[in-house]
Parts: sequence; C-alpha cells; structure tokens
Amino acid sequence: MPDDAVEQRAGLRGTDHGRVFSYDEYGFRTGSGLPYDRSVLFIGDSCTEGVGVGDDETFAQATERALRRDGIRSRSLNAGHRGFGAAQELKMLRRMLARLPVDAVVVQSFPMNDPSDNIAFGGFGIIDGHLVEYDAPRAPFRARLAGVVAHSWLRNSYVVRLVNNALLSGPAPWDSDTSLDLERALLREIIAAVGSRPIVVLVVPTKVIQQVQHGTPPSPNQLGEIRRFNEVCALMKETGVSWIDAGDVITDLEADAAGSDGGHFSRTGNVLIGEAIAQRLRPLLLAAAAPNN
Repeated sequence: MPDDAVEQRAGLRGTDHGRVFSYDEYGFRTGSGLPYDRSVLFIGDSCTEGVGVGDDETFAQATERALRRDGIRSRSLNAGHRGFGAAQELKMLRRMLARLPVDAVVVQSFPMNDPSDNIAFGGFGIIDGHLVEYDAPRAPFRARLAGVVAHSWLRNSYVVRLVNNALLSGPAPWDSDTSLDLERALLREIIAAVGSRPIVVLVVPTKVIQQVQHGTPPSPNQLGEIRRFNEVCALMKETGVSWIDAGDVITDLEADAAGSDGGHFSRTGNVLIGEAIAQRLRPLLLAAAAPNN
C-alpha cells in the first residue's frame, strides 16, 4: 500500500458493506463541515477509516461530537486508510503536519498486522539498532510475492497455491524480533513527529487478545499475536503518552464487530471509542490553549 494512498482517494465516493464512503479534497473521510477552532488529525488503518460504518459513524466523528458537546469546536481529519501500518502512517503524518494546521493527533495501532504492513511496505528498516528510511522501498521478496499472488486472478489456482506455499514456507518475517524493533521505532518516530501537540494512542486488540485477558489460555500459534500486542502496550507505558486499550472500552470486540462487517467496530462501538478518546483529549486540548502553554 503506497504511503500517499490517502491523497490518491481525494474526491472519491462509493459504498462498502452498504455504507457510503466519501472523501474530501485532501483525501480525509468526509467530516461534518461545521465551523471549527481546533483540528484533530486521526491516523490509522481500516479501524480508523471506519470500514463497515457510514461517513458520520466513525470514531473520528464520534470524537468530534463529544468534544463539541463540551464546548470544544473541533473538526476531525480522518486520514485512516485500510492496509496502512505505522510506516505509511509516519510518512503521511509528516506531510499532513507540514501542510495543515493540526492541534492534536490520534494514532490508532493494530499490532495484529501492523508489523506485516510495515515489512510489506519496505520503506523503513532497522540497522545497528536505529531506524533508517530508504529512498526506494525495499520490500522483501516474500512480501512482494505474497502481494502479487493475493491480487492475481491466478490466486485460486492449485498449482499457484502450491508454488506460493513452498516459497513462503518458514517463519513469517513479521514474527521476527526485527519486525517488533521496527514497529517500536516507527511508533516512537510518530510520537516525536507530533511534537508538543496533544496525542492519544488507541491500541486495538483482537478477540484472541481479549479472550486471553479474560483468562482463556492461549494456543501456541497465538503467542506471536499476543507478544506483538503486549510489546506495543509496553511501549505506550514507557513513553508516557496518553493511550487507550480498545478492549477496555468495548468489552466484547467479537460481538461488537458482528454489528458491522464482522471485523471492525460497529456504529455503537465507534461511539464508545470516540467518547473515550474525547475524554483523554479534552484536558490536553484545554491545557494546550491555556495562557503560557
């Protein structure tokens, strides 16, 4: 997924899962259009974009409504894009901050597949423990092949599947220590790019994570998924930024997703997430607007 995919969708309109999707001249999912004093930029993947719900039902819009209810005239700039990981989000964030006045940033992380999105994008790497950015993306062969097969009309061919599985055998690159180092480094760089602006990070677990949190023993093949989630949560605690575990807000993610497309927040779930984000943003925005701040 190219990092300028948000800008590429500017002005587009369509439907998905029976819901209207439309984007403004910058590529943000269409907002309320109401007068505003503050701008809050939302970056993330399909959870932020709002797959499964209408333009006015995303948690970005729910956050805006909650802030307005409390007297903060904000607008939500929803730059969420399906298939984005922290790598694309960082590059896009830099452009948006340089182009537009932004008062606060909400970052959504999905540790389940963000590391694989970063690897497939290939724009960043870790060398001698440091984050490096490549002039030309360096996606590994395995990731490029998987992407070609997934988008090919031959993906259902028995022979193609055999060859693909043979070439892609072995541990996935996104389950490696390097991929976790890359995810942590990218999130740190995102936080640094936001600078002194208020920031809230939303970490989204899977139903497996939530089940384990509620006492269900994990299976061996679920340990990597759990580790990725725990690593991101540990980083949030280490950095000291304001962050939210979406599983603490929506007590049954699987049941909530059943009210949407089966894999994303429902309209009700988005409202709950938006209220939680607004609760964290409200004092940060007020403090940022106070004299001598």
